[in-house]
Amino acid sequence: MSSVSCSETGKTLYIKLRVYRCGGVDPLNNLGISWFDSGKKFETTLSNEGLEFFRDNVLRFYKEYILDRNQGS
Repeated sequence: MSSVSCSETGKTLYIKLRVYRCGGVDPLNNLGISWFDSGKKFETTLSNEGLEFFRDNVLRFYKEYILDRNQGS
């Protein structure tokens, strides 16, 4: 689930992340993260590759929810 907050200084996208243990992996070294909202879903881990994937998706969701919607205003 996500929401957008508007203020005088700008807009903020709030997303609800699910953080969980990944199978038999040590939870002090790695965890799983996922987000599901309106048919959009991603799952990854906190590995270097997973964090890059997470960053790319957050940037994509921010563009879709904030930047693209502002262009129509």
